[in-house]
Amino acid sequence: MSGFGRKELKEWIYGVKASEHAQILKECGCDDPDNAPLYDDNDPYPEDAPRRGTLSQDGTWTPDQLYQHFDEDGDGTVSMGDYADHIAHHQAHPELTQPYETMKSNSMDNARCPDSYSKSGDMMIQIPHEIVDLLKPLMQKIGVGCPASTARAMADVLDVAMDQEVVQPFSTDQGY
Repeated sequence: MSGFGRKELKEWIYGVKASEHAQILKECGCDDPDNAPLYDDNDPYPEDAPRRGTLSQDGTWTPDQLYQHFDEDGDGTVSMGDYADHIAHHQAHPELTQPYETMKSNSMDNARCPDSYSKSGDMMIQIPHEIVDLLKPLMQKIGVGCPASTARAMADVLDVAMDQEVVQPFSTDQGY
């Protein structure tokens, strides 16, 4: 015999899988000790702190929130310069919007409801820190550190639950 039997093959496969898993975690940053801890009480975005881009529950901004969003220098006034700086910032830093738009065009075709996907994504791309805050209690309960993987798992579970009619979509008709 060659000394490489079923047991050795099984151990080799498990070893490869374990190293792939470690690599995925390392690339994600979940095991990076320099990252903020999941259970940290010193949240860099405390609930009572106003956040730039904070939307109300219905996905809209109040006039005050919109004003704050455009107040680039935080001086309490929105000048034409603030507005121009805001637009220039989005044009100069397309790190979020350009990759999202590329993903969106691909993912919308596969979404169960393309319109819901588009509306949700267009709103959430403006407030990624708030999305993480919404996921954080669930992540703490599960004991995981990657919000993107948590959201992906959530989407997969909800797809299966809707396929099996365990979960139903909601009507957005407000009866007006």
